Amino acid sequence: MTSYLSLLLPLVNNFDYYLANGDFHTKTILTHFQEDLSMLKMKNTMIKTWAHVEWASEKPDVLLLEEFESTADNFVKEKGMVSVCAYAADSLSCTLDTTLQQLHQYIMTDHNFFISPFYNG
Repeated sequence: MTSYLSLLLPLVNNFDYYLANGDFHTKTILTHFQEDLSMLKMKNTMIKTWAHVEWASEKPDVLLLEEFESTADNFVKEKGMVSVCAYAADSLSCTLDTTLQQLHQYIMTDHNFFISPFYNG
């Protein structure tokens, strides 16, 4: 799977972002993201992203993912960006799914699009 950062950038392998330090590492992910953003800002003022978020471990760390999503969400808001984070539903525990719904205002599945009833924004 690949992540689309912009039509102006080539496709970026999501493992380069999410697994560069062996597993999900918020600081590394955001550093890569900021480097790409600096290139894009010179070409385009409106940035839209789509990312397929993955981790190497069987059971993702809910607290780590919550830290990442919260930090990334604040970053996206500060930069005035539109960003979509995609997760494979079969890789989400009930706890992780609820956590993501608390962190994201809008939820889209293969069949539905709705406002999260758990959003804490």
